[in-house]
Formats: sequence, C-alpha cells, structure tokens
Amino acid sequence: MNHLQKDLSIILLSVAAALVIWKTGLIRDLMFAVRGAEIWGSLIAGSLFPSVLTISLSVVAIGEISELVPPWQVAIIGGFGALSSDLVLLYLFKDHVAGDVRKIMKGSKYEKLKAVFRMKIFRWLTPLVGALIIASPLPNELGLSILGIAQTRTAVFIPISFTMNALGIFLIGTAANVL
Repeated sequence: MNHLQKDLSIILLSVAAALVIWKTGLIRDLMFAVRGAEIWGSLIAGSLFPSVLTISLSVVAIGEISELVPPWQVAIIGGFGALSSDLVLLYLFKDHVAGDVRKIMKGSKYEKLKAVFRMKIFRWLTPLVGALIIASPLPNELGLSILGIAQTRTAVFIPISFTMNALGIFLIGTAANVL
C-alpha cells in the first residue's frame, strides 16, 4: 500500500471514529463523568486539530466540549494544544522539506526561483500565507511546509500558530453552540 492510500485509509477511519463518537455522545458522557475533563479534553482536541489525519476527531470533540463550557475557553486551551502539535510538525517539516527543496533547486535553471526566495518581501509574505493556510480548512501541514521552507523563526511562528488555531477552534465551538 503506498503512502497516499495509507493516509486516505487513516483519514476515513478517523472520520468514521468521529461519527461514532459524535452519535454515541461519548465525549459528553466523559465530560460529565470526570471533573475538570473539559480542560484536558480541550487540550487534547486542540492537539489533534492541526493534522488532516485527526481533524475530524478534533472537530467533534471541540463541538461537544463547547456545548458545556464557553467556546473562548476551549479556544484558548485548545490553541495551546494545537501549538504544541504544530511545533512538532514544524520542526519535522523545517528540516525535511527545506532540505528537499534545496536539493531540487540545485542547478542554474532555478536561479530565478532562488532569487524570489531571497527577496525581503518573501520573508514577510511567507508567514502570512502560512498563517492563512493554518486558519483555513486546508491541512495545516501545507502551511507548515511553507513556513518550514521559508525557515520561519520559532519566535514568529508561535504567535501565528496559536492565534490562527485558537481562532479556528473558537469558530467551530461557536458554530456548535448555534447549530
């Protein structure tokens, strides 16, 4: 089985598990059974939020928890969970993706593209594009790859990741309360 088939299988299993958890009310029952579970649940749901492989589980958990506690609280705690996962993914992408891009771009036929990467505006625009992708429904891995290629400093990445993920979590939690 190739990587794409394996990833698609994991995504389908994740969606199926999320549907079962949602239909059975498992998260809600757990929140009622364990005092303070909303905090840990928000942190865990947030840590699952950045990956395309686990976002469906995260969305169900965020929605369920946001019906019990204010969505802003879930967003703040979940934002820290998402930040921790994003940091791990960023360091993986920063080393591997940036190295792969450098290998591909060796040679004179890529000189114009290399010049674009060296431009000052690219250094400012890249974190913005990566942040927009992190906040969008697109997989965070894409935004993290862009930030990794641009060698975005951790001090720039942390507030971007936390803010964008917390915003996305807040919107999901708010939508769960409205629907």
